[in-house]
Amino acid sequence: MDITLFLILFTVCEVLTPLVVEGIKAEFKGIGKSYNATLIALIVSIVVSGLCGIFAYMAKGIDFTVVNVFYIGFLMAANWLGSTLGYDKIKQTLTNIKSIDATDVTKE
Repeated sequence: MDITLFLILFTVCEVLTPLVVEGIKAEFKGIGKSYNATLIALIVSIVVSGLCGIFAYMAKGIDFTVVNVFYIGFLMAANWLGSTLGYDKIKQTLTNIKSIDATDVTKE
């Protein structure tokens, strides 16, 4: 796998993963079950990126060598990190920043 294919796959996975995660979260809300959004993002990102990588290898006729399987694993890890830094985490961080009292920081 070259860097171009990796970046294309990473981009595709980063677009698909949040859509699937939001769909699963909506289903959990619909049936009234509680869920852990980070765990859902982890599982979905690994499955989506693994399937995307395998599909791309099969479509392009790339052999499944040790190095190429490592690249799929790296794609899974990169997609997981990217998916956990999504909108929910940015919203949570901004909420935490708003709740910080500026006088607490300057007291030290």
